Amino acid sequence: MPDFRDFFLALEPAARERYARRAGTTVGYIRAHLIAPSARRKVPRKRLIEALASASDAKISRADLVAYFYGVNSHEPPRSTHSL
Repeated sequence: MPDFRDFFLALEPAARERYARRAGTTVGYIRAHLIAPSARRKVPRKRLIEALASASDAKISRADLVAYFYGVNSHEPPRSTHSL
């Protein structure tokens, strides 16, 4: 599973600009809010997650992004916090 931060930082600067533009955001927003240390990281809305996946040309999937932002294995069902 690719890590979004590693994927983004591996891009050349011009490729980062193109990627951000295709996803409908900016390099500055990605750096400040999406790949920042986890204590400051924001969880993007579903629309941006889908745009980030689409703009990557299949190098990172929606499931990879969900796992990165939510810190879960997106292939497993979410755990219920309610007792039966």
